[in-house]
Amino acid sequence: MKQHEFTRIWAQVQLVDQVLDDALSMFITLQVEDVVIKSLLASYAVSQAEYRLLAMKKTVYNAYKLLGYDLMLDQNFTVHLIEVNARPALLHDQLDRAVNRPMVRGRRAEGCRK
Repeated sequence: MKQHEFTRIWAQVQLVDQVLDDALSMFITLQVEDVVIKSLLASYAVSQAEYRLLAMKKTVYNAYKLLGYDLMLDQNFTVHLIEVNARPALLHDQLDRAVNRPMVRGRRAEGCRK
């Protein structure tokens, strides 16, 4: 096999890999959107009640709600909702430094090797 043929075949393989990665990412993204929308619709009455309480206190100027979603991806790339945190912890604590950050760095490094 000549060098230019090998290069062409390798480029095609990389293109197919990229298309499959993009399709999988879109598949997962659509599932996450579906889970989030359904959870928001399921909790709409509660959110409305909280907003009404804020309105009675006349503090709705910058009213917002920050939610933390815990999701799981199984071996079939199906997204599962574990829980929704109404008050997610956004602090930089020892567990975050020791476990979460190295895990994220490792996943990023893994993605770069593909």
